[in-house]
Amino acid sequence: ELHMTDLCDEEGAEARCEEFLSKAEEYKPDSPELWVQWANLRLCQCRPDDARKATYRAVSLSNGLEEGEKPSLEARCGMMKLLIELEQLDEAEEFGSGLLEVDDQYLETWYLLALVHFNRNNYSAAHQCTSAALKVLGSEGVEDEEQATRIQELHDEIEKNGGGEEME
Repeated sequence: ELHMTDLCDEEGAEARCEEFLSKAEEYKPDSPELWVQWANLRLCQCRPDDARKATYRAVSLSNGLEEGEKPSLEARCGMMKLLIELEQLDEAEEFGSGLLEVDDQYLETWYLLALVHFNRNNYSAAHQCTSAALKVLGSEGVEDEEQATRIQELHDEIEKNGGGEEME
């Protein structure tokens, strides 16, 4: 990941990243996190079909694990973000719904599901998601100011598009 972020401008960074991912694949080919990194690299390389395949592999591997063995919710939300970025909204919604079954108090899941619905122009469902996230923020308090701002901004945008009216 370092070669795709902090060291991305260094000569040969992309090749080193591929090399490291290939070595990691030799040691742990069934790691969902590995396939997320492959997907991120392929996105950086403007190879969306390969990114999609890697993301599907990460999701499939993650879904095949027992809950205690699965990547963190944060990592799984990263998979969901990839699905959204790759415009795989049905898969993102299904995956996100599964994450809510694990923890319906995890704000990022609500936010990402709201994005899925917003991207489909389903403002009523998007409004339900942001409202649920704001409810969690109200009861749990704000730990991440940036995240709270993103949720509120999306909520406001949804209401501008009539999402709030449909709820009444």
